[in-house]
Amino acid sequence: MSEYSTEPQMAPATLYIVDDDHAVRSAIALLAYSLGWRAYPYGSAKEFLSNYQPTTGDCLILDLRMPGMNGAQLLEELGKRGHAIPAVVITAHRDDPLVRRAETAGAHVVMTKPFRNDSLVEQVNQAMAAKA
Repeated sequence: MSEYSTEPQMAPATLYIVDDDHAVRSAIALLAYSLGWRAYPYGSAKEFLSNYQPTTGDCLILDLRMPGMNGAQLLEELGKRGHAIPAVVITAHRDDPLVRRAETAGAHVVMTKPFRNDSLVEQVNQAMAAKA
């Protein structure tokens, strides 16, 4: 059993990971796979929006600062479209003014990089539980 084990779920969780840093995307995707979750990594908000199916996602993990559309703008756009999905925002800049904007747009939590894997898993589980 993984040290990041979670309560059994009826179906594997589906996570969308949006981060312009390939290493971060890959690491989070590998963590998700190790838990039996489905992970769909995207390098930009635009790429995510082009592929997003509102009925399939359980949680969105996204970076706050990205080229083009940032994480707060992505959450705002999803809200405009009526697509509420629990979101865990990650950022290296906790004091960034975009943090409050992301929270206002519906982020479940904003986590500061670097973060512990078990903390991320806990926040994802809480975000998904809040959706239910």
